[in-house]
Amino acid sequence: MKLSIVAFAVALSLAVSAVSCQPSDNVIKCVTCTQRTAKQCRVTGHTEKETCDFPLKGGGFCQQMRTKNHYRCRRTECATWTTINARNSEDNQEACKHRHKHISTFQNEPVMYEFL
Repeated sequence: MKLSIVAFAVALSLAVSAVSCQPSDNVIKCVTCTQRTAKQCRVTGHTEKETCDFPLKGGGFCQQMRTKNHYRCRRTECATWTTINARNSEDNQEACKHRHKHISTFQNEPVMYEFL
């Protein structure tokens, strides 16, 4: 009996730690509520690179592959996922320079891991 309780407690603690973002300095303004409450999370099940999708002046969207960062609003009444193109750095020069930020359209609630 006690062994099953211990096993349940261990499994529960592992599950809870896998679905939470850890405190981070990477906080941005939420696309939905416009508060500076969206913190960066690592998301499993989604590719790190996706198309930019920045709306172009002549119509259509930028199709360059860009590294994406995912953020989730900490406000419980909002909890919106925001995706933004990662900034280019000296060692990570990508084809386009767009700083496109938009509401994420995850099919299922993603599993989050702490941002390192």
